[in-house]
Amino acid sequence: MARRLVDRIEDIQREFPTMLDVGCHRGHVLAQVASQEGLGGKGGVGGVTTLVQGDPSPAAAAAAQAATAADPRAALRFPGGVHTVVLDEEALPFRDGSFDLVTSSLSLHWVNDLPRALAEVKHVS
Repeated sequence: MARRLVDRIEDIQREFPTMLDVGCHRGHVLAQVASQEGLGGKGGVGGVTTLVQGDPSPAAAAAAQAATAADPRAALRFPGGVHTVVLDEEALPFRDGSFDLVTSSLSLHWVNDLPRALAEVKHVS
């Protein structure tokens, strides 16, 4: 599913320097974004140069962070860094307009208050 999601990003002829992956699980979206260079050779797919991945589960966030550390492409593709956080989708801990792109792969169906989570995504993007 992460590959299909990132494939959609490839179709957009625009760069997204800052990306948030909500519900990152074990970092599958990050691995796909890091798999290819972005437009003009900058960053990963979609021109992502800074990626924040977050999950409400501390165990999943730790697994994503470990997978990122083991992936040599992460440091190469993301000069702004890859940051992993434990977060609540219904109360995102970021300022308004912090991200150019927000993704979520198979996690929003677990949210208790979906309209609130989507409102949070709107604020940070």
